[in-house]
Amino acid sequence: MVRYEYFMVDADDTILDYKQAEINAINKVFNHINMECNIKAGEVFGDICKELWSLYKLDNVNDEIVQAQYHSLYYEYQIERFRKLKMEFDFDILAEELSELYLNSFAEETVAICHAEEVCAKISAVCKLIIITNGLTRIQLSRLGMFKPYIYKTYVSEEIGFINQVTDTSTMLSTI
Repeated sequence: MVRYEYFMVDADDTILDYKQAEINAINKVFNHINMECNIKAGEVFGDICKELWSLYKLDNVNDEIVQAQYHSLYYEYQIERFRKLKMEFDFDILAEELSELYLNSFAEETVAICHAEEVCAKISAVCKLIIITNGLTRIQLSRLGMFKPYIYKTYVSEEIGFINQVTDTSTMLSTI
């Protein structure tokens, strides 16, 4: 039987429920500014996010420009989506402040996929668990807090300069 020294998993939608974390974070933003986040508001936010994600070409991870500028484009996208949301709902708060509120709220969201913690515990008992995740380092490391006892190493795209689940793991593994 082959024994593996390392076991790599993505964070979002593998051990962390990204969509639920996103819903919780936007609800916190609306609560903070004393507005109800109803179904319409959630749908508007979702539509804005989809439109801008495509506009900024963040879904085109094979594009060299996107690869090189992903995180700076993401920061622009982040503020622009709150600029549009602010126009839609006429919030009395700057888009940059809404964006920061959202990022801070999202960083607090450790919503685990069912049984993820138990699976990580079992994996880490037999090999080194490595988490690979796209995103902003401060956000992702915060969200992975409950898994810290099981994680050998975490690679966040912002920190390592790769996006979209690194395909050349030899480069990444050479830094372990």
